[in-house]
Amino acid sequence: MVTFSLARKRLAALVFGLALAVPFAAAQQTPTPSEPTPTVEKDEPEAAEVAEVVITGSRIRRTEFTSASPVTIITAERSALAGLISTEEILRGSTAAAGQQVTDAFSGFITDGGPGANSISLRGLGAQRTLVLVNGKRWSPSGIQGRTNTVDFTAIPSSTISRIEILKDGASSVYGADAVAGVINIITKESLDGFQLNVQTSTSDELDGSRYSFDGSFGQVFDRGSFSISANYAEQQNLTRTSRDWLSCDRDPRITDQDGDGVIDNTDPFTGEPLCLGFIYGLANTALGFLRYEPSLATPTPANRYFDPRVNGVFGIPFYTRLPLNGLSPISPPATTMSTPPLNPLFDNDGAYYNDLRSPAVEDLQPKSKLFSLTSFGQLDFDLGGGQSTAYYEAYWNSRSTDILGGYRQFFPFVEELGPNGAPNPLNPFNATGLPPGFRFAQPVLPTYEILDPSTKIDISRYNAFAGLRGDFIGGWEYDAFIGYGRSEGSYRDQQLLDDRVEAAINNVIVDPMSGQIRCSDAALAALPGCVPANLFTRDALLNGRLPANVLAFLRKDTRGETVYSGTTASAYLTGSVFTLPAGDAKAVFGAEWRRESIDDVPDEDAQNNNYWGFSTAGITRGTDSVREAFVEFEAPLLKGKKFAESMTVNLSGRYTDYDSYGADETYRVSLDYVIAPLVSVRSTYGTSFRAPDLYEQFLADQIGFVSNLSDPCVNYGNRSNPGDPLFDNCASQGLAPDFFNPESIVSITGGADDLGAETSDAFTFGIVLKPEALNVSLAVDYFDISIADTVESPGVGFILGTCYDSANFSSPFCNRVGPRDALDVLSFVDASFVNVGRQISRGVDINFLFDKEFEIGRLIVDLDATYLIEQNFELFGETTQLAGRWGYPRWSAQTETRFDWRDWRLAWFMDFTGESAEIPVRDPGTSNIDRTFRTPNTLYHAFSVRYAAADWEIIGSVRNAFDKDPPFVSGGQNADGATRFFNTLPGVGYDLFGRTFVLQASTRF
Repeated sequence: MVTFSLARKRLAALVFGLALAVPFAAAQQTPTPSEPTPTVEKDEPEAAEVAEVVITGSRIRRTEFTSASPVTIITAERSALAGLISTEEILRGSTAAAGQQVTDAFSGFITDGGPGANSISLRGLGAQRTLVLVNGKRWSPSGIQGRTNTVDFTAIPSSTISRIEILKDGASSVYGADAVAGVINIITKESLDGFQLNVQTSTSDELDGSRYSFDGSFGQVFDRGSFSISANYAEQQNLTRTSRDWLSCDRDPRITDQDGDGVIDNTDPFTGEPLCLGFIYGLANTALGFLRYEPSLATPTPANRYFDPRVNGVFGIPFYTRLPLNGLSPISPPATTMSTPPLNPLFDNDGAYYNDLRSPAVEDLQPKSKLFSLTSFGQLDFDLGGGQSTAYYEAYWNSRSTDILGGYRQFFPFVEELGPNGAPNPLNPFNATGLPPGFRFAQPVLPTYEILDPSTKIDISRYNAFAGLRGDFIGGWEYDAFIGYGRSEGSYRDQQLLDDRVEAAINNVIVDPMSGQIRCSDAALAALPGCVPANLFTRDALLNGRLPANVLAFLRKDTRGETVYSGTTASAYLTGSVFTLPAGDAKAVFGAEWRRESIDDVPDEDAQNNNYWGFSTAGITRGTDSVREAFVEFEAPLLKGKKFAESMTVNLSGRYTDYDSYGADETYRVSLDYVIAPLVSVRSTYGTSFRAPDLYEQFLADQIGFVSNLSDPCVNYGNRSNPGDPLFDNCASQGLAPDFFNPESIVSITGGADDLGAETSDAFTFGIVLKPEALNVSLAVDYFDISIADTVESPGVGFILGTCYDSANFSSPFCNRVGPRDALDVLSFVDASFVNVGRQISRGVDINFLFDKEFEIGRLIVDLDATYLIEQNFELFGETTQLAGRWGYPRWSAQTETRFDWRDWRLAWFMDFTGESAEIPVRDPGTSNIDRTFRTPNTLYHAFSVRYAAADWEIIGSVRNAFDKDPPFVSGGQNADGATRFFNTLPGVGYDLFGRTFVLQASTRF
């Protein structure tokens, strides 16, 4: 919890800021209330009397859009003009959505909610720390797999949205835990009377990746109630990598210096063109190093340009040669004796089968998906207890089907030297060579072009339903009570190779003494009936990724997992005036809430048994948690109509929370809204929040994954450290040579923990709002500072290994998470399970500018939102990593809308700006890395739209990324803490991945 001494410091800062603001406003004129931000919709004339409404950040109704908390409001009108079709797109464009957001581009990664889910992280602090509400009510998370913990925005059709309010500071005392970084409150459209039809479509100027959306609504308003129902169908076509030049191949820097100038190259030295580097295949990893399979060496002769004096000459091995350099013959001298396996030789780009050229043609940038939604609202007014009450319901149902093509994989099982009876393994061609015993192992590297279906299929059905009663009592008190239930049911299916069957088919085989044929051993047949040998060293296997049908029928399986996530909520609060002050009525809110959530993820049986070859697996994730809360909010006007104080209002809120898993805690918030004069007002908030561990952080069954062998700190440690350095001494103490090379991937284990503590945080904001009416301008500048302690994280494998091996005598506590080395000196595992490890801070300034002026020929609006990031860091065990200005966290981000209304026409121009960023460049030993791209430039995108609105229909045409700007290219092999490089760039951080896109939207009402 935040200490009271820290709270006093924040309150002192708040009061000091107000004291500075008072003399600044001494010369100002007649006061008017301030807006929370200058982004309030102003399309309709103001009514003579403005109804009381609730703005996100408080449960107290107000007579105007005034709030001490910084709130951004995004209207449906603005989103439609910008050509934004999905809810996730609308939110991702907000400048408060910092960091790398999870989008469809991450469908090949393990992400919260599983592939195809879209989530939003405010302030770059994680989607799990952003609370999502719909009409002020919590939605249940939805998704697949054990890491389901956030609302998937694909479940909320944009056609139902009226506006989105984004509260940009912590609000646990008002809304409960999880509201650490802020709150996204989606407000749906009001009652509909009649029919409405909408159609939306978008496509790129390449005529690919198209999306369609159709929805129809019917509603009727009665004397004492209303009813509406709407249906939406949306479909998006897949978009493959080869459809865009900038990502049609993997453009990584080479891991070699091709032309000897000390630079790791990213260009072909002969053509000067960028290299396309996918995974390699057509190889065998052996005691002689990586050997290329060369069909012309069936009968090796020195005349063959690929003849290897050592492999073919000394040892007489056909079909294989060491990897040539730059297309030339091998230059290493022949060896007449065996020693320890040499380091991997240099790769080159010679030969199509060296490089995966087929995955880009199938790997999705945007997956194929279909969405179907039904939404219904209803309410009925009646008299109850001397006041008017309303019974209401909200019902949402949505299904999503996603088909993701993730590209092909490598298949590289370890083929042992000996079979089960101690005789040479008949499937290992290196057994018949002059290699000495102990050096005849082999590891073929195959593509899986015709071995595995690269698609993952996901089907999710989710619904949220609420029923409640709201109304008023005599004396002006109002109440709202409701119950809600949400449920997500999902299935995920893909094709996998089974580890026990791979092992049986390649290492438990013998030569039948009767027939002379290769078959599975008796023990393998008893354990796995139907076992058939798998020869992985054929031309078809190594070069074409093709195995016989009977082998595939034995090795692979169509797998299926299922996930159910459910949540139940009961909430009630009472609000009204408690007493009257000279400046007006003091109001209060009293409420209570109960919530229960459960997760039940059951992966395929073979996933539970860690029986997938080369693919992440997981056990059953199952758990339940409940919470009981009581909250109170109090607001009082302190001053009104005074000199230098047109109005001053204080708001206090507090909440008591008791989780079954975590225990009890309290949070509070204090805010002040001070309208000094019509030109200027100031506002400030300070509050505490906390987040109890999510269900998956507590109950996630161990997920088994793999990380690169190059993550082993001891790989070639002699070139990166010296005797006396902890790294050098620790690696040497394990008997590893300075030029050690780890040939195997490292197993990572990630699981939940039942001893986690809650995260605690405090948030401080201070803002100034200027409204010179003569200039038709509003300007708001808000400073924010959010700090989270005891963050729950899954430490990265690289971080764990680096911290351990860089500590003297393995003294770091993270060394307890590193498994021992096996007989081949491969690290057996790294435990990356969740732990309370550190602290996160986000600090910056939001700037909102609005110009709104009526001219004789029409109305001009210029609306700007910008954020400057001062600090974005995380701290682990006293070591702080600063992210501001690095990938995913540019210092500046901004959005601008310029709009002009003329008669029935509306013209709009949007600009999205993402500032420059740069990572700390990687310096490999002996090179300067001058060609490694670690910077992204300032990037500006333009969109234009035109709308024509008649009495009962309208049409909008938009073009996004109007100048067809590619996203910036960044290099692979470049370390980054804040954003993941994928598709040669940084998805989810504000860059457009699709190119120029045309959007057409039309609607009619009758």
